[in-house]
Amino acid sequence: IAIVTAGMRIRLESAPTGLVVAESGLAFGGMAASTVCAKRTEAFLVGKPLAMDTIWAALDILPDDLPLEPGAPGGMIEFRRTASAGFLFKFWMLVMAKAAPELVDPADMCAAAPYHRPVSKGLQHYKETGDRIIVDQSLGPFKVKGGVGKSVKHLCA
Repeated sequence: IAIVTAGMRIRLESAPTGLVVAESGLAFGGMAASTVCAKRTEAFLVGKPLAMDTIWAALDILPDDLPLEPGAPGGMIEFRRTASAGFLFKFWMLVMAKAAPELVDPADMCAAAPYHRPVSKGLQHYKETGDRIIVDQSLGPFKVKGGVGKSVKHLCA
């Protein structure tokens, strides 16, 4: 299972030319045995203007900070590379949309929109019938023994 996570922060300062990056922190999970910081990308961003050219250049540096060898544990190497770059891009667009919306092309504004969806949930209905359980009426009852196939309350410490 390839799971990629990211934690990012940025501090901007005003400059005569506009907003510039004063500090940045970019941490990624799922790209190594433990969380890694994209140090070269962080250093590159400091002193750079809040602009699209800056993020395109940073995205060129990011893969060097997060190397994944072919056959790395967890698999799905290209997915993990793409997801980490996507997280950085979306973060940058969100920062631009909040700090300097006039710099964002309206066609790109959707990249800055937060993604919300309802929490997933599932439910299964079944009837207990002695040592038989009916999962689907069309399939009929199945013989079971012990706790397999029966409702068991969860006990916690």
